Amino acid sequence: MTVTGAGQTLEAQVVALAGRPGYATGYVWGAAGELDEPIVTVYDAAGRVLARY
Repeated sequence: MTVTGAGQTLEAQVVALAGRPGYATGYVWGAAGELDEPIVTVYDAAGRVLARY
């Protein structure tokens, strides 16, 4: 998962939830307001884009 905005792309830390197979979430660290209108891209294990929003 990546988050892109303000001319930079950040790799999100993806976390799988214990007891919830197939469910995951992600987060990135950065200063508030740095990523005006960010674009989130989610990839599968092979690197193919699953979703972009």
